[in-house]
Parts: sequence; structure tokens; C-alpha cells
Amino acid sequence: MRLKRICRRVILLTFIFVITTFLFLKYINLVRYPKTGLYDFYKCVGRNTIDVLCVGSSHVYCSINPVQMYDNYGIAAYDLSAGSQAIWNSYYYIKEALKTQAPSVVVLDVYTLIYADKHFDSKVEGNLLNMKFSYNKWEALKAAETEKYLDIFFEFPIVHSRYKQLNKEDFNEDKNNNFFLGYSYQNKVIAYNPEQIYDGRGGYECMPISQKAEKYLRYCIELLAKNDIAVVLVNAPWPEITKEAEKKYNYVQLIADEYNIPFLNGCLYVDDMELDYSMDSMGAGGHLNYSGATKYTKWLSEFLKTNYLLPDRRGEIGYELWKSESSKLKAIVRREHLKKIIDIGEYFENINSDELYYVVSISGDYYKEDGKPYLDILLEHQIDVQKRGTYIINGNTPIFYSNGECGYKYYKYFNDSVLYVYDENEKHVITWNGVVENVVQNGINIVVYESVLDEIVGKSGSDADK
Repeated sequence: MRLKRICRRVILLTFIFVITTFLFLKYINLVRYPKTGLYDFYKCVGRNTIDVLCVGSSHVYCSINPVQMYDNYGIAAYDLSAGSQAIWNSYYYIKEALKTQAPSVVVLDVYTLIYADKHFDSKVEGNLLNMKFSYNKWEALKAAETEKYLDIFFEFPIVHSRYKQLNKEDFNEDKNNNFFLGYSYQNKVIAYNPEQIYDGRGGYECMPISQKAEKYLRYCIELLAKNDIAVVLVNAPWPEITKEAEKKYNYVQLIADEYNIPFLNGCLYVDDMELDYSMDSMGAGGHLNYSGATKYTKWLSEFLKTNYLLPDRRGEIGYELWKSESSKLKAIVRREHLKKIIDIGEYFENINSDELYYVVSISGDYYKEDGKPYLDILLEHQIDVQKRGTYIINGNTPIFYSNGECGYKYYKYFNDSVLYVYDENEKHVITWNGVVENVVQNGINIVVYESVLDEIVGKSGSDADK
């Protein structure tokens, strides 16, 4: 009997331990931040799927677009980067990636080599907090020489108090609209004029980078050579480059020449890329916006396809992630474009897509003469405003029409959301997840839903009374 009691207690304590550990790990995953970089890499990328691994600082995730590489060239690339990443962090990012990946090429951005070692003291947490609990993480923290290495290594001392900052998106691990194979989409423009930009082409003076930076740069190159992986050093173009930075990049060129590897200093090829810093930059450290990243990625992709044997992964089994992220980024770009359109004809041209559903509701006497230009556009899309009522259209295909009868109700479920349209005293109401989306009470309302993003991406209204 005593043995039975002991066995029961052991089983009970084991069960409690397993449940407690499970809940603890779930909690750590919930409050972990930032949920980018290594977090997405661990969570989303299949084993041995990456052919081109891009490593470095924010100049990687703002400037190199793997979705574009896949769409236009079939290159399976990924940006494994973090803001203000020191070269010693890059070295351990590469080591971490090689546990599950065997890329043909590593593109290593060397932008941050121009900074002194002290510059990175406050950047360790953002770079290494999400690295998995491992000997590699321990070594990375030792290399970073941080006083917080135990807190960062175990994570919990840092992230446990973040519960006050949690929001709905933290609980939805499957919905992350900012992850595009490591690329960060940014469409704002902060213009630079030519007088602000230093032209470093033609300068040959050198200035050494720090001893620690040079040591880890060489470590990166030699690690990849040992694993028969080609390495391409790059410096994404940025408008704030200085004479001193130019000298340090010239020093990096000497190291590249020593190892007989390419160094693509993008600041020297701005004209070849047709970059225009008056429209292709978003400021904040010289980062490129979406327009600039598109031009740089095209230039870099053509170099990679010309110089390395990279398979075309488009349509291949195992690369569904690249396809889905392509669809998502296209949806984001389309959404941002819709925000800028003010012409109704152009608006309808841009919502003519199978991924978009749009609802048009017509209330009141909108067939009056003052609404005529609007009416012609609607008639071209099979919407007769003189009949009033509500239309729901997917691309060019009508899927519901109320015919304006009183008291109608219609539901349609999309992913985790619900569209509900109904008549209320001859006013046609559009609701999305219980929220009324009508812009005007008497006139025409247009509400656009994007199925890829599962969200309302545009709405507009024209008031019959005005």
C-alpha cells in the first residue's frame, strides 16, 4: 500500500511539473519580444529551404526584399537580421542558421562595421533575446560582453513583466502582417536632396575598423568557407554615408580581396540601380523605403543569379511559405496604394481582384444630377444606383444583391470575421464584426475587404445631400 501511495505521489508531482512547465513555456512565448528576426526564423522556416541567407542589421531587413527575389527570380532567400546588429552577433546568427539550413550563398551586410564597439552595448537585448536557449546563445552573449547576459540568456527576468503591454495580436501567433521572409515593408518617403549626399566614388583612402569587428568578420568568412558556402559582402546604399565611413568600407574591400570574395558597396552603384534619394529613402539612419528596396533588390538579385547556380523555387513543394508571403506583401502594397487614391475610377480599377470583396450600398435619391460622374463609374461595374440597395462583389463577380427590399438581412463569413448587411428604414447598413462601416447616411458607401489580410482595407462615401 505504501508503495502505491508513493507511486501516486510521483505520478501526481510529475503531472504537475509537466503542466507547469508547459504553461510556463507558453507564457514565455506569449510575452517574448521582439517577435521578429530569429523568432520568425524558428517558427516559420522549414529545414534546408533557404538558398540565400541575408544577415546583418536593419539595412538588411529594410533594403533586401526576399519576396521580390522569389517572385521575379525564383530565389529562396531570407533576411535573418536585427536592428543595429554587430558583426559578432551576425557571426552567431549564421552559426544558429547553419543548424537547420545549408544555403548556397550568405549575403553579409557590413554597414555596422563603421561603428565603435561601444555603440552596440545597448543593442544586445534586441539581437539575442529571441535566440534559442543553447550553448550558441551563451557564446553569443559572451562575445557581446554584456552585463545582462544571464537575464538575456534565461529571458524570463526580462520578459516576465511585459504582460501589461500584451494586446490581441500577441495571442494570435498565426497572424503577423509584418513578416515577409524577414523583410520589413515601409512606404513612407523622407527626401534627401543631392547637396546632402556625400559622393564617395573614387576615394581609395583606408581607415581600419575595430580589432574586434575585423576578427569576427574574418570568423564569418572562414566559417562559411569551411562549410563550402559562398559569401557576398554587401553594403546596402544609404544617403548618409560620410568620408570616414567611406575609408572604413575601403578597408573592408581589402579584406574581401584577401579572401577573394566579392564586396558590393551599394553606395558606389546608386546610378546603376537608378536610385533617387528624393523618393527612395525613408530617412532614420538612411534606410531605403519600399521603392528603394525594390531597386536595390533587383540589382542584387541579378548579381546573384549571374554568379551563382541558384535553383528556381517557384511552384516547388516545400516553398509554400514564400508563395504565401508573396500574396501577403502584394495585399499590403495594394492596401497602402488604395489609401492614396482619390479618383473613383482609379479606385475601382484597383479593387478588381479576386482577393478583394467590396460592398456598395446605395441609400436615398442618389440618381440626382449632381452625382452623375460617380454614377457612370458604378454603371460600368454593373451597379445601377437607381435601383438602390446593396451589392457585394468579388472582383468582377456579383455574389449578393438586395434589390432594395425592406427588412433584408445578409451574413457572410470570412476567415475569423463576419460581414453583415441589412436594411433599416430604407438605410442600407454595412457592418464588419459588429461595427458599422458606413461613411455617409444618405448616398453611396463603398467598403473593401481584403481576404489575404482578413481586414477592411478601404472605405469611402459620397453624400447625396451634399
